[in-house]
Amino acid sequence: MTIKRLIRDVRLLGSGFKREEIETYSLNHDDIFPHAHQFLSHVVNKSIVRPKINAFRQSCLLEDKLALSALLFSANISCPRIWGYFHPIYGYSCFGSELKCARDLKELILKASMDRVVLKPRGGRLGRNIYVIDRLLEGERGECYRVNGTEVDLVEFIESLTITPYGDYTDAYDGWIVQEYVQQEESLSELNPSSLNTIRVITFRGHNDEIFIVGAALRVGRLGSYIDNMDKGGVAVSIDSHSGQCGVGKFKAQYGSEVLTSHPDSGILFSGLSVPEWAEVCRICVRAASLVPTVRSIGWDVGCTPSGPTIIEANSEWGLISIQRHIGTGLLSGVYGEELRRLGICLPEALDTFPVALLKYIFHKLHAVVVR
Repeated sequence: MTIKRLIRDVRLLGSGFKREEIETYSLNHDDIFPHAHQFLSHVVNKSIVRPKINAFRQSCLLEDKLALSALLFSANISCPRIWGYFHPIYGYSCFGSELKCARDLKELILKASMDRVVLKPRGGRLGRNIYVIDRLLEGERGECYRVNGTEVDLVEFIESLTITPYGDYTDAYDGWIVQEYVQQEESLSELNPSSLNTIRVITFRGHNDEIFIVGAALRVGRLGSYIDNMDKGGVAVSIDSHSGQCGVGKFKAQYGSEVLTSHPDSGILFSGLSVPEWAEVCRICVRAASLVPTVRSIGWDVGCTPSGPTIIEANSEWGLISIQRHIGTGLLSGVYGEELRRLGICLPEALDTFPVALLKYIFHKLHAVVVR
């Protein structure tokens, strides 16, 4: 490592960027380092930006998938049907019956005439603990079940589930939701048929209460994976916010730093691909954002189906990387940064100098050792 690179690394790390962010955004490169301060770091976003723009009293409407479904349904905005809330004490199905054990889940699947359902945490992020359950009839063997492609004993699988599948919320959103499986539009299915390849759309309510699209990315899973999330190895493909045209794809740094012009498994080119019904995708996201006025910045995950776009999930704490990775000058260089400043948020105008950054870096390292 050269002295110049070492100094740059210290300034970036001391200014709050994580090693993963430095690698993902190529912040150490000669053409990017001069405006590295225009990239929004996870630290600044979590400690300064998000507390000012997203009020918790309405954020819970987005993080709780039961509440979000009810909110969208009440506004006639398309979202996957929820067949029930699975919980050993409070579980219920949309038919009014109990949904507390494996037998109840089997009965629900039969009553709803479903061969495939999705089981996911009532509150969860990052593509964790999402299960696609298939019901199969195989000759003399009769009925059997597969979870994410692997045959299981459904009773044993259900009994292995924890009530609190996602620890971030402690016990705020106990249990699981049973959701219909979304059939995606053909062109997106061809990219990778095993995962629902969603459009991540970021909306922002500005200082004048006008809602606009900050950016968007197509998230595509890998061969055999049921998840499109970047944290699970998925690819994020840039989308032109005006036209809906796709550009290039990128992994999260831990999975590779190369720029992708085609899907690594299917080989389908990203260029020339456009998001189906892009104008409608934007419209439903903006309309949905209007339902939660105190949450200014929201990440929407939209599935494109043969009958039109449908909102799969929403996130008040959306990840920066899938969007910002495709903005060569950083989120803070454009209208997003302008709006944050108009709302009175103090953003860094430059990286810390080397001496200041070095002191901060040493302090954080010592603090981490003490905490351990």
